[in-house]
Amino acid sequence: MVHLVIALRDADVATHTGDLSGARRALSRAVSHQGRTDTDAEAPNWARISKT
Repeated sequence: MVHLVIALRDADVATHTGDLSGARRALSRAVSHQGRTDTDAEAPNWARISKT
């Protein structure tokens, strides 16, 4: 969960500084970490993607 939040913050900073390739890399890391939170029993509901 912490890694997801850090990756999203990195993407935000990279976007605001004009580093689009850095933003893409950070978003890629965030997506990877997001996939792991879906199976984490301790992850809060807001961190899960609904598959309805």
